[in-house]
Amino acid sequence: MGAGPAGASLAAWLSEDGWDCVLVDKAHFPRRKPCAGCFAPKSFPSLRRLGLEEIVKTGQRIRFLELRVPGRAVRLDTGRNPLGGDFWVFPRERFDALLVDTARKRGARVFEGVEIQSLQRRGGRVVGATARDFSFRSEVTVIATGANLRFLPAEHKMRVRRYQALIGWFDECSHLDPSTTDAFCAPWLPGNAWIFPESEGRANVGIMVHAENLRRSGGNVRRLFDAYCAETGTALRLSGARRPERLWGCPIQYAARPVGICGDGFLSIGEASLLTHPMTGEGISHALRSAEAAAQTLTRARETGTYGGEALLEYDRRIRSIWARNFRKACLLRRVLDSPNLMKGLIGLANRVGWVAGMVETHLDRFAL
Repeated sequence: MGAGPAGASLAAWLSEDGWDCVLVDKAHFPRRKPCAGCFAPKSFPSLRRLGLEEIVKTGQRIRFLELRVPGRAVRLDTGRNPLGGDFWVFPRERFDALLVDTARKRGARVFEGVEIQSLQRRGGRVVGATARDFSFRSEVTVIATGANLRFLPAEHKMRVRRYQALIGWFDECSHLDPSTTDAFCAPWLPGNAWIFPESEGRANVGIMVHAENLRRSGGNVRRLFDAYCAETGTALRLSGARRPERLWGCPIQYAARPVGICGDGFLSIGEASLLTHPMTGEGISHALRSAEAAAQTLTRARETGTYGGEALLEYDRRIRSIWARNFRKACLLRRVLDSPNLMKGLIGLANRVGWVAGMVETHLDRFAL
C-alpha cells in the first residue's frame, strides 16, 4: 500500500525474488511530490541494487553545504564523510515514476489511482486491504503510505512528531553555485530552510518548521517562507529568479525513537513507520533502507512459512539496530538548530578553528545522513 520509494523498492526486490506483489497507490505516476529530492550517500547502495544509481547521478551533484545564520556562514565539504560519497538532487517526480516502473518490470502488479479505504482483518490478523471497488487478499500487507498515517496502530499515535514543510521551485536562478546547498536557521525561523540547486537555473527552496514551534510563532508558515526568501543571503542567491506561482505544503512526520512497526500479518515501512530523520527531515534513504530490512525479514519468514507477529518482530530489531544511535544524536542536534544564537556561536568557532569544521565534515553521517 503506497508506491513511493519505500513501497516500490520493496515490491521490486520481492518480485525479483519470486514473490507475487501487488503495488497500490492512489496517485497516477508521474506525480508532483513536494520534497527536497536530496539523495544522501547512504541511499546509493540501495539505488545500486535497484539499478537506478547512475540515473540519479545524472541529477545535480551537491559537494558543499553552506550552513548559515544571519551574518555568519561556514562551508562544509560533504564529500569528506566516511561514506566517501556526495549528495545528489534528483526530482522526485521523475524518481518515483522510475521506481514504480522498475517494480513493474521485475514482476509486480501495479494499480495506480486506487485508494485503500481499510485493512481487512480476521481474528486480529491483517489479511488484506479494501479499496472503493475491489479488495486484495495477502499473506502480508505492507503499509508504505508515507505521511498518511491513517493506518498507524493506535499505540504508536502518541509517538508522532511533526514538521510542516513549504516548498517551491524557482526558475531562472542565475546566481546559484550549483555544487552548493544552503542550510539556514534564524531567530525568526523556528526551524530550518534550504536551497537545493535541482538543475541549471532551477532551485528547490523550502522551509521546515516543527509543529510546536509553528504554533508558538503564530502558525503562518507562508510568512516564514517569505521571510526566508527576503533574508539577505537568500535574496542574493535568488536574485532575478522567477518565483513559483504555487507553493506546496506537506507534513513531515517522525518519532524520536526508531521502531519497525509490525504486527500479525502486516508491517509498516518508511515514513509510515515514522522513520524520517528527526533533524533533517530526510526520508528517501530511510525509506529505501527500511524496505531492505523488510525484504530481509519477509524472506526469512517465508522460509519458516509463517507471517505472524513473532515472525515479523525481526523487522523491528533490524530497524532499531540501524537507527537507534543515529536518532538519539539527531534529536540532540535538533535542539542546537532550534537555538540560532548557539548556532551562531558554533559557526563562528568553526570559522576560527579549522579542525572544528573538519570534525563536522567527517562525522556528518552520524548525525544527518
